[in-house]
This record gives sequence, C-alpha cells and structure tokens, in this order.
Amino acid sequence: LKAGAQSPLPQQQQPCRRRARKKNKGELERVPLLDENGDCAPAFKRVLLELFQRFDADGDKHLNRDELLVFSRTANEDGREFDEDEFEQIVDNFDWRDGKGLTLRGFQQLMHTQTSGGREEDTWTDLTHLGYDGQLQRVEKAKTTKHSELQEKLDVLLKLAEGDLSAFVDAFAPADFSGEERAEYQSGLQQEGGAKLKQLVAELRCCATGDGVIEVEEDPKDKEVAQVIYNFRSPGSKDKPERSAAFAYQEGQWRAEDGWRLDLL
Repeated sequence: LKAGAQSPLPQQQQPCRRRARKKNKGELERVPLLDENGDCAPAFKRVLLELFQRFDADGDKHLNRDELLVFSRTANEDGREFDEDEFEQIVDNFDWRDGKGLTLRGFQQLMHTQTSGGREEDTWTDLTHLGYDGQLQRVEKAKTTKHSELQEKLDVLLKLAEGDLSAFVDAFAPADFSGEERAEYQSGLQQEGGAKLKQLVAELRCCATGDGVIEVEEDPKDKEVAQVIYNFRSPGSKDKPERSAAFAYQEGQWRAEDGWRLDLL
C-alpha cells in the first residue's frame, strides 16, 4: 500500500511518480479492478476476500494489528510495515471494531480507497507481491531470501561444491568451526561415495531457487543480527519430508547454522 490522498499512508512516503506502464510481450492483459460505477469489480472482491481470509490467522473474521502488520510486510517489496500514524488512519476511516480489528468491509474500503484514488498501479504492485497475476489468478511465486548477499552466497556455494570441496567447507561452515572440525566435516561429506554432499548440494540449490521452499523466515531489515530459516521439502528423498535449516550472519559473512547436516562431526 502506497501513500496518497485518503490513504492510510502519509503523503511524504510517496515514491517518485511512475511513468506510464508498458505491457511486456506475452504478458496477460489486466482485468479491471473497478466496475463502471467505480465500485470493486466482482473478481477484485473475490481476491480481497481471499486475502482477508489468508491474513486472518486466528479466524475471528477481523484483521487485528499483528495480522495487518503481516499483510503490509507481504504486500510491500521492502517488507515495510504500517506505522502508528497509518494505523490511526485505518482505525478512524475504515470499519474497525474495538477489541477485534478491521472487518472484511473495512478491508475492502481500504483497498478500494487506494485503487479509486488514482493509485490503481500501486494496487497492482501490491497484488503482484501478494501472488496474483493480471487476471487476478493466484500464482505460486518462488520463495527466496530478501537478503541479496545471502542469495549471492548460495550461488557461490553451489559453484564451489562442484570443484573445490575444501573452499566450499571454509565458506559454508559456522565461523566458530576450528580447522580440525572443518576437516572432519569435509571428510563426513565425502563418505558413502559423496552421497551426503550430493544431498546437501541439492538442498542448497532448493533454497537458492525457491523450488520446494515452503516458507522463508527472516527480517530483511536487520542484517547484523540476522538469521534466515528455510522451511522446505527435502529434495531427493522418496517421501520428501519437510525440514528446516538456517543461515546466520557471522563475522561479516552468511554461514550455515542449525539444520545443515553439521551433525556429521
């Protein structure tokens, strides 16, 4: 959700005005969000209901403060949340029930205000981040980290694993691993004909591409104390069990933490 007149976001946070958008070749035509009377079109109403139910985590048919924070983080590419002033505007201007939160009607009002107030392109940006295409159909988006340095580190690790196992272990292992522990870990990866290394590389590739990732738990705003947890379906396993593994920012680098088969020692 972006800033604008009668929007819950303050005007000073408005980004530079966008140029007219050009449709890429092969891109789906967009369905209208508003009908001829300026009301939410049926397809847009359906999406708003889906979003409301999706972020109503406790199922009480209201979006409370925490649920709206999750919504705003998901809708904004930079993970920005509603601030106090924005919350006050939501409470004051839309259908809000004290002690419960924003109703479905209030949520529809919120999104309609942005769309009808000359900010339809902003609404489309939000819908894209929320996983919808131009036909307002839900599309599965690959789940990868928002930390660009970690994403780059995953690509580097995959290349190192192909030709320089020692360098791979040095770049991958936790910062507090001693030289002896790194040597033992490298030896463990080579056991069973390198089967454990192949499985580890497959899991790293899964996290790098988002293929099979169920959820990425992270705070993209704070790198110095950051931990990124990948929840994914383990590739190469017959029944593809779900598991978790983490990276942490240690001594200026992203390194493996819990879950990355460090028990080979």
